[in-house]
Amino acid sequence: MSRFLTRLRGKWMPLVTAVAVAVAGYFVYQRIEGSLHRLLREQLQTILTAEVEALKLWVEQQRIEVEATARDARVRDTITRLSSLAAEGGSPDDLLIAPEQAELRRLLAPHLDRRRTDFVVLSPVGHVVAAYLTEQLGSTALADRPFVKTALSGDSVVSPPIPSNIGLPGDDGVGAPGEPTMFAAAPIRGDRGEVLGVLAFRIPPAVDFARILRLARMGRTGETYAFDRDGLLLSDSRFDRQLRKLGLLGEDQDSSFNIQVRDPGREPGTGKREDLRPGEWPLTRMARDAAAGTAGVDTNGYRDYRGVPVVGAWSWLPELQIGVATEVDVAEAYGPLIVVRNSFRLLIAIAVLVAAVNIFVSRRASKLERQIEESQHLGQYRLERKIGEGGMGAVYLARHALLQRPTAVKVLGKDAAGAGAMERFEREVQVTAGLSHPNTIAIYDFGRTPDDVFYYAMEFLEGVTLGHCIETCGPFEEARLIYVLEQACGSLAEAHHAGLLHRDIKPANMMIGERGGVYDFLKVLDFGLVRPVEHSEQLGLTNVNSLTGTPLFLSPELIQTPEDADTRSDVYQLGVVAYYMLTGAHVFQGANIFEVCAHHLYAEPDTPEQRTGRSFSADLSALIMSCLAKNPDERPTDASVVLERLRACAAAGSWTQAEARAWWERWHDDLRAAGGGTTSLPGQSIGTNPPTVVIDLGARVGKDP
Repeated sequence: MSRFLTRLRGKWMPLVTAVAVAVAGYFVYQRIEGSLHRLLREQLQTILTAEVEALKLWVEQQRIEVEATARDARVRDTITRLSSLAAEGGSPDDLLIAPEQAELRRLLAPHLDRRRTDFVVLSPVGHVVAAYLTEQLGSTALADRPFVKTALSGDSVVSPPIPSNIGLPGDDGVGAPGEPTMFAAAPIRGDRGEVLGVLAFRIPPAVDFARILRLARMGRTGETYAFDRDGLLLSDSRFDRQLRKLGLLGEDQDSSFNIQVRDPGREPGTGKREDLRPGEWPLTRMARDAAAGTAGVDTNGYRDYRGVPVVGAWSWLPELQIGVATEVDVAEAYGPLIVVRNSFRLLIAIAVLVAAVNIFVSRRASKLERQIEESQHLGQYRLERKIGEGGMGAVYLARHALLQRPTAVKVLGKDAAGAGAMERFEREVQVTAGLSHPNTIAIYDFGRTPDDVFYYAMEFLEGVTLGHCIETCGPFEEARLIYVLEQACGSLAEAHHAGLLHRDIKPANMMIGERGGVYDFLKVLDFGLVRPVEHSEQLGLTNVNSLTGTPLFLSPELIQTPEDADTRSDVYQLGVVAYYMLTGAHVFQGANIFEVCAHHLYAEPDTPEQRTGRSFSADLSALIMSCLAKNPDERPTDASVVLERLRACAAAGSWTQAEARAWWERWHDDLRAAGGGTTSLPGQSIGTNPPTVVIDLGARVGKDP
């Protein structure tokens, strides 16, 4: 028996080990496959939910606006007189010269300028009695449209996208030929509530509808699109070039209203389906379920309208009578799984080598970690203890060998020490070191050890983050807010003057405390995401196809077109921080990242008075709301302008050092007890401030706020 065991260990043990690894690998592969299916299902459902909620919010905004316009007494009275003229037999020429026609255009002009479109007014029998394009007067082209019938029945409604060639005279002058259109319609009611007609605003889908659907796309092949019950594509496809190569789309055609979400029966490159014409192909598995009103998610795969296997999630929107689907090619969605599967096939042959390499690397990494933890030297600095850690590395409390000055040393992590990470690390040092404002954190040194450990030394700060201060002690008084925010504006004004954007302004990146006997002294931290305002080679260090920053503090342009962001984006983030300091609440919150981003893009914020039920100085409240304007042109141009307006506020200059010192003596123990003590460093977030995340515009990555 002992001889058998000896032979087993000597001759057959490698085979036994290989078999054991193969069996373990099989079960691990099954677990990974199941986990990937679950993760993919969650990602698809999250993106779909965010898109659907954004669409619903947008539709509701359109409906409310047209309904409010229809209820305007001046608009209603003008339309009532026009309807009466038409009912009395007035011809289109009579309607054209009626003074009410010009009056109605004047009343609706602000809405038309904002929407960049036109309007029509229909009588109860469907005749156009008023219109932006005069040649449409008297037309009945819209009389049988479902949205008109719904409005005539007394309900406000937003139509799904429909072809622009709907028979209205003069339509060639509205939008591009073949471009789809939408309408937001509301009933015009008389004094007794009777419906006297319908007011309808035309909505160009390409402005907001299509843009919402393009807000989140997974990877290189992911797309979100809308379609009707017959499978007709109502928004643009991401694959127009491929559809033209497949012969499914003409050279001069756009995919919207020209492609049906039907299964070609074969994958691209394997020939065309000859038994049926494209219009006779069955709906895809997704479109069939959605048209039946059934929402779902399929991570096993089905063919899309190109014939390509995809995974997807879908839902039906009864209020618009459209389906919305988000899909990504199976080859991309399960690319990591294929790599894992091939890796397991090789695992048996290289099991021993991998184990040896892992042991070597593990021991090497453990030794390096132990050396850092045991207070080794980095250049002229002796590390004492780790006090923070982030994505780029760790932060240590250190002392200069000669000066014995307490210093914060940031060490680039071993896992992040690639060429790109090193360039970003150096850029953070160079940018921050080039700023000299007293409210910007100071950089002392930068270096690299013989073991290729990169680090830089900066001033060690005593205090807490602004976010932790507000979470623990509540919102700031107006005078104190102005005093603290002036310091942040001063720091950022220097950066803006140098042509730099911070792009991650938030309470967690501002330290407040006592400095040289001055209380409520603030430092702006973490210039790691900074980039020049003008495009340059350094733009490559931060992917402009990503959302970089913290969702609760992102400006609309950082979400939509981050490459075009300028100093006004930092001003928006300053406004969000000021709002939080004044009210103790974030401007927008949501269940996930995409809901918060949708609010930044489309929702109007409550004023501080509306949010808290308290009154504030009009000048300070107005300044904060101007910083939060959706349109960058309506915001202060940079931090220096915000600083000037802060100094002009009535409460400016009334916060004294005596008050500041009394405040810190009162709250010192509470701040320490609430978590983390009173010592912090750049990159640390004490409390529950939201972290910085990077959201690839093609996939959902990062943390929810």
